[in-house]
Amino acid sequence: MTDEEMTIVYGTAASRAEHKRGDRVRYTDPEFPNATGVIVWIAAAANARPMQYIVETEHRSGMLDFISPGDVIEVLNAQSSLDQAQLLEIANTAIAQSRVEKWTEEKTRRVAIAACVRFVEKHGRMSDQTQIAIAVIVEEALYAAPTTVRCPYCRQIHYTQHVERCPLRS
Repeated sequence: MTDEEMTIVYGTAASRAEHKRGDRVRYTDPEFPNATGVIVWIAAAANARPMQYIVETEHRSGMLDFISPGDVIEVLNAQSSLDQAQLLEIANTAIAQSRVEKWTEEKTRRVAIAACVRFVEKHGRMSDQTQIAIAVIVEEALYAAPTTVRCPYCRQIHYTQHVERCPLRS
């Protein structure tokens, strides 16, 4: 269907939403505990009807489900696991810098979260789920004592305790 036909059938497209068309999602469905599908349209709220995602289901071929944004459990796009590894590296780099500059734990947490948020905003879109994931990744990185990190001075990999001795540190 064209966008014009989708507008006629399902209503005006929402201008803002937590998820986007084309996202493959897992969502709550009373009949199918692991319901998955692809968001094909996001209908804006109208009259008494709230905003809805129109999802082409994978468990009932050719059928559509109408779900609310709150029904989405997770986005299953392949990009998410790669982003977690990158966010962990970003958090570890900020933590290594904090050890060199002797920041407080709170400042370290804020800087690491801010660096991760900048990365996500540059390479994707921020959602409530992403913010929660960033907070979890930063907390784990703060208390995990990583063995190696990317040095903020020379951008090479060092053992955490050696970052302070980097020759490019000024």
